[in-house]
Amino acid sequence: MKLKLELRNKFHCPEGKWRGQCEYIDEPKKLIKHMGTEQVRIRFSVDTDDGEKLVARTFSSELHPGTELYGFLYSWLGEDLIGLVDEEGEIDLELLIGEQADLYIVHGKKTAEYSYPVVLINGIYPPGRLIRE
Repeated sequence: MKLKLELRNKFHCPEGKWRGQCEYIDEPKKLIKHMGTEQVRIRFSVDTDDGEKLVARTFSSELHPGTELYGFLYSWLGEDLIGLVDEEGEIDLELLIGEQADLYIVHGKKTAEYSYPVVLINGIYPPGRLIRE
């Protein structure tokens, strides 16, 4: 059996506007210290000119108007976000896996921990808003 050795960092997505597909929503492997102990990480796969890349963003799991997570989801889904609320007033975020979004990607500073700049999802929008078919 032959396996392909992936030498490029899958998280090194180029800056710019990219169409992504949500592929993962769960707790992050590493918690971000200033966000508390309950966090959610949303990851997208993006087809770039350099192959498939991954981008992700971690949020505090607080979900109500005014929180960063709510703003992110509302920017992406608009009023459809309210339609995901069940009878108990909860949203199953796993329903978003497989959904597409237009992402605006920027790079932050390089850190001692990584050889590439940090990749940041700076904006998320409904498909078709940033990238025309």
